[in-house]
Amino acid sequence: MVIAYSARDRSLSDQYYGRDSKHKVIRQDICQYLKENEETYKFFVEDDVSFEHHLENMKQDGTFGGNMELVAFAKLSKVDIKVYQPGFIYVIKGAEDEDEEEEDERPRQILHIAYHDWEHYSSVRNLDGPFTGPPEIKITIAEQKIEEEEEDYEFDSKEKVVLNACPDASIRQIRRLLKKYKGNPDKVIDALYEENNPENDKENTENDIESTVKNNLENAIESTVESNIENSIEMRDDEDIIEQFNDNKEQIKVEEKLETKVDEVIKLKPKKLTASERKREAKKKQKEAKLLKEQAKAARRSKREKEESTQQNTSLSQNMKEMYI
Repeated sequence: MVIAYSARDRSLSDQYYGRDSKHKVIRQDICQYLKENEETYKFFVEDDVSFEHHLENMKQDGTFGGNMELVAFAKLSKVDIKVYQPGFIYVIKGAEDEDEEEEDERPRQILHIAYHDWEHYSSVRNLDGPFTGPPEIKITIAEQKIEEEEEDYEFDSKEKVVLNACPDASIRQIRRLLKKYKGNPDKVIDALYEENNPENDKENTENDIESTVKNNLENAIESTVESNIENSIEMRDDEDIIEQFNDNKEQIKVEEKLETKVDEVIKLKPKKLTASERKREAKKKQKEAKLLKEQAKAARRSKREKEESTQQNTSLSQNMKEMYI
């Protein structure tokens, strides 16, 4: 088979109408159908996006759609959509089993769509044509064997949830992970996402650790500076002031050692977190960062006030010496 028209709506247009020029009509029809059946499809939209916002985005050209839009088109057009993936084929039916019994014996139209690279849909045609007009797909022996194997197994509700969220995953992989996570589809979706995005998870975790360590270091330095300023208030002569300068030099050395330890901690291999744990940690880090920022601001204000007080005490001590002389 040959693949053409690398876009979901263009692929559906090529399969349904025999040309890709009616892709805008298909996009608008899908959006209208989803709007009319919001109660059925709103649960398949991500939690951080409203169903209305999702539909507004889908109306714009260039917006990627997913499995939900394919299901919607199959239902509104009363067609079956056969989706091809490497070593795996599944069929989206345009009518339920009870509806099929009421229809006449005429076979429904089947659209052939390839799903690849985690986000792209393409129209499928035979290598020997036709290349225009209605596709006339000829099923090979290998494809027929895969199809028969898949038709022997019906997806349960949990498998359908995972498949809708991760359509690129194979049914064998989904079943294995569902067994591993005791039938929890949310954990399976997180696991599939992490398997396909390991570098992003590692980078996010490393950034969280680095941010936490740096914030703790800043807090430790501010606390040390504040403590040194409090001690300096009790100084009354030139010898105490010189000693304070020496203490500051020692403090700089301590800070350099702390920074070295920070670099060592950052290099440690981070523990991989799930998507939900990353969200909780991110919110927690934001709150901690805000609190530390307020503490640092208060420490700097206190530092300025105490430095002014120290300068006044030093000036007073100098004046008293001059009067004594």
